[in-house]
Amino acid sequence: MTTAYFTGDDDQLYQAYPGDAGFDLRYNGDEPLTIQPQTMAKIPTGVRVAMPQGMYAVITGRSSTFAKRNLITPMSIIDSGFRGELFAVVWNFGSEPQVIEPRERVIQLLPMDNIASVLRWEQVEHLSASERADQGFGSSGR
Repeated sequence: MTTAYFTGDDDQLYQAYPGDAGFDLRYNGDEPLTIQPQTMAKIPTGVRVAMPQGMYAVITGRSSTFAKRNLITPMSIIDSGFRGELFAVVWNFGSEPQVIEPRERVIQLLPMDNIASVLRWEQVEHLSASERADQGFGSSGR
């Protein structure tokens, strides 16, 4: 088992079920936060983390936040050396204001293995052939 460290309230990093991929993070405000339609808001968590060497974390939205509330959280990378407070930018793409209550779980932190330190890039004149080649967006059909 690997140990990561955090500061903040002991229930700020919340794992709903054993084996879940991520840890929910709560909004750390004293007052409800209203996100108007077609606007963004910064959601503070009050949590700081120290990821183990060889790991990083990703902040992303919870599926219920997207599906039920029309809120999108662009993915954010938390490098192992970062010690600042974690927050998320959340965009309300819906047509109704969305209210985030204090201590409400809105985003999640996903720990990840970092292979960047063991990856070696080599410049070549041409890339090897593949079945897909340069077929991009929508190339596999609808």
